[in-house]
Amino acid sequence: MGRHAVRPGAPAGPAANPPAATPGAAGGSTPNPVSPGQGLPAPSRAAAACRDLTIRYPDRRDPAVRGVSLSIPAGQRVLLLGPSGSGKSTLALALAGLIPTVVEAEVKGVLEPARQAGVLFQDPEAQFCLFTVDEEVAFGLENRCVPPAAMPARVARALAATGLDVPFGHPIHALSGGQKQRLALAAVLAVEPDMLILDEPTAQLDPAGRALVLENLYGLGRQVTVLVVEHNLDGVVDWVDRVVLLGPSGTLLADGPPDRVLAEQRAALDAFGIWRPRSWGPFWAPLVEAFRRSAPPAEPPAALPGAASGRASSPAPAGTQRTGAGEQSLDAPTAAPQAAVPSGLDGAASPGSGQGSAGAAAGFPGAGKGPAACPDRTALPLVRMEGVTAAHGSRTVWSGVSLTLRPGEWVAVLGANGSGKSTFLQVAAGLHPPAAGRVVHGPALNGRRGETSRIGFVFQNPEHQFVTDTVHDEIALAGRLAGVPEAELAARVKALVQRFGLEGLEAVHPYTLSQGQKRRLSVASMLVVPRPLLFLDEPTFGQDARTAAALVGELVELYRQGTTLVMATHDLELALAVATRVLVFGQGRLVYDGPPAGLAGDPAAAAAAGLRGLAGPGTVPGGAVAPPGRVPACYGPRVAGSGPSRADRPDPPHRGRRMPPARSPEPGPAGSPEPGPGEAGAGTPGGLPGAGGRSWLARVHPAWKLAAHLAAAALVLATGEPAALALLLAVPLLLGWILGGLGLRRWLVSMAPFVLVAATRIWTLGAFGRGEHVVGQVLWYRFTAEGLEHGLVVGLRLLTLGALGVLYARTTGLSDLVLGLVQQWRLSPRWAYGLLAALRFVPLFQEELGRVRQAFRVRGLLERGPAGRLRALYRYSLALLVHAIRTAEVVAVALQARGFDGSRHRTYYRTLPAGWREAGYAVLLLGAGVAALMAARGLQGSLP
Repeated sequence: MGRHAVRPGAPAGPAANPPAATPGAAGGSTPNPVSPGQGLPAPSRAAAACRDLTIRYPDRRDPAVRGVSLSIPAGQRVLLLGPSGSGKSTLALALAGLIPTVVEAEVKGVLEPARQAGVLFQDPEAQFCLFTVDEEVAFGLENRCVPPAAMPARVARALAATGLDVPFGHPIHALSGGQKQRLALAAVLAVEPDMLILDEPTAQLDPAGRALVLENLYGLGRQVTVLVVEHNLDGVVDWVDRVVLLGPSGTLLADGPPDRVLAEQRAALDAFGIWRPRSWGPFWAPLVEAFRRSAPPAEPPAALPGAASGRASSPAPAGTQRTGAGEQSLDAPTAAPQAAVPSGLDGAASPGSGQGSAGAAAGFPGAGKGPAACPDRTALPLVRMEGVTAAHGSRTVWSGVSLTLRPGEWVAVLGANGSGKSTFLQVAAGLHPPAAGRVVHGPALNGRRGETSRIGFVFQNPEHQFVTDTVHDEIALAGRLAGVPEAELAARVKALVQRFGLEGLEAVHPYTLSQGQKRRLSVASMLVVPRPLLFLDEPTFGQDARTAAALVGELVELYRQGTTLVMATHDLELALAVATRVLVFGQGRLVYDGPPAGLAGDPAAAAAAGLRGLAGPGTVPGGAVAPPGRVPACYGPRVAGSGPSRADRPDPPHRGRRMPPARSPEPGPAGSPEPGPGEAGAGTPGGLPGAGGRSWLARVHPAWKLAAHLAAAALVLATGEPAALALLLAVPLLLGWILGGLGLRRWLVSMAPFVLVAATRIWTLGAFGRGEHVVGQVLWYRFTAEGLEHGLVVGLRLLTLGALGVLYARTTGLSDLVLGLVQQWRLSPRWAYGLLAALRFVPLFQEELGRVRQAFRVRGLLERGPAGRLRALYRYSLALLVHAIRTAEVVAVALQARGFDGSRHRTYYRTLPAGWREAGYAVLLLGAGVAALMAARGLQGSLP
């Protein structure tokens, strides 16, 4: 096959050095790597190297990486750049030793991967294996046989280094996307690898989080080699020693010091869509100004067939309330709203606004440019929120929000990770019901089909809203539901396909598009019919600079045509360039609502939301980090590896009142003692559904508790007397009530399925069983005494076995169960942790299903009736299946990337001891069962 040797961990020889030049490379010849004479420490060996490396995946015709040669000395920091599809992640996985040992691929050339690499993948969710924060960070330490006594301190240091301020035992599923990114990085840092390979480590972080992570990466010192794959140069180029640039076909274009590569390859970087550093000047403000100047005169979109004066012709959207007495302002006739021009679209500030200097003082181009015309305050409001509180389950996200969204606004929603930006969009759009207060939608938002059919919503993940099999049908769907004639609809679809650069892809399935194409399609699918209001959740997330610029250009055009835009984003420069109004969430509330320039002049509100890029003079917009000696004062003095200072963290709302344990902004101090089995965080989060928290039964060793329950089940199966079974049924019910904290309501809910099955068996066996003594008749069913007795025995057995199962599930954490089986019953770790990794996604699939249902609701596909529900089930299943397959692939790689090989030779972060409690519970359960049998026998003997 011509495949060359792959030598894990072998020292790189001279042949592993990159070639001196690559003919035809953009910008001229390829520079050689940085030499020790250029300011880097002279290494004694290479941390990782390759020579003439070509990698091709089995299902691809063209290689992902072509003829790449490079050597990374120990202690060097390397930034790997390239356009989408250039093979950056493939090269990183190969240098980490995961290709071809874990990820199947054909490898040609010489590959010398790192001896011990820590890998951070693009999607943090897909690399988690356990349920709680501390166990997840400790998982890699267990795989490397770190002594258990040393694990808690290393876990705490890793959490502090990434600024993840949550207690040990905090459930992973309760973290925000940015917090999960920090957790994934902490899990990598905890194992102290020789080489860190980070695939876009700050992609999901807010500016403050990005600044903290980059700051701590710089503080790692030269003992760790770092390879960073990034699309955002800001802050990264300040501390890397070397830049490696790949071309679109996976070839090496440039390799050398950052200053030289960036200077020589500046045109190529722009052409590849790589986000340039802010030292090159502002990106969004001049671009948006260019959009404004080149845009044609605004034309409103065509009206929907049958639409009349913006009046609703169907019920109000679910989750909202119609206007009535006291809401006359929503029904008052007004003139057509005038669209305001965003602050970045016009050069003049509003008279008397005071915006001309505040933004400039903060160093944000465009922030001092106010809107040319404020939204018409007499216009009919689109959305009114009155004292709204948002919650996810028992966890309050934010509360006390009252505001109005009016036509002609471009609203930017800002805030730190976990502050509730996405939740605000969903509540305002009617996709998530408020926990308190009310949300009122104006009649202009009620379409012909009702619900939220005239509200557009672009999800952060474009795939969440795809509901058809082709690009054409995806765009045309809303038009068909609205009754647009086919000829006109075809013209609209064609125009949108051309406008969003999707030509030639009309027959392609949406899931097979590139990430940029998916994002453009998600926006285009919202525009085939008029949308007075469009919500966008992180529209530029995961996009390269070229794709993001094209998308923002389309949004500018939409805004000019009269569409009101509400956009959640972490890109402060973008928000300040386009928004007429800014909302900032933090501390569990809305901390700022006003013009963009006012935010720049309110550092307290900005800091409370975690937007440290706005927290004071000398800051770097977007959270850029300078090396020591150039760190902006707003970041404050911080020792590398330490957590954020108290001043850097938002205070929790309702000080003095205990908040739910899943509280996102600040659940508790990092490094909290790890809970024992069954305590908060050990049993409940991610355990069996409803696993008890601090009850006595929840502290019983799960493996020995399982043995006791199996013995009790055998006792039940050996009993054939109804009276004895009835008394046996009372045993788990009473134990659950007294020792397990299971109240009557929880028992009723949990036992309802078993009661239904038991009643069915009693009916069928009583009516159709054998017997001669007829005791009654219902319709044409004759019930015999023998059949009823048999049915009663079977039904009571089912109920008793069900009660034992419910008692176990409600008082046992899943991670505790698997850990107990591995430690006590010698279950194979390969099966045990594979099962844990799979079952961890059960609640995630429930969340994914909720997002898919929201997307269907936005698209007007709320199916009713049996046939409609079956169609919806098919569509849901397809989306979930795609998600499951992709997740399973990444989890399998992530397990091995973190050192898991399925071997029994490992240490354990937590050891579950067995003692008197386990023996006492077994004696209590089985003794109560035997006593119940004896009581039943005595009762039968006393009867005549």
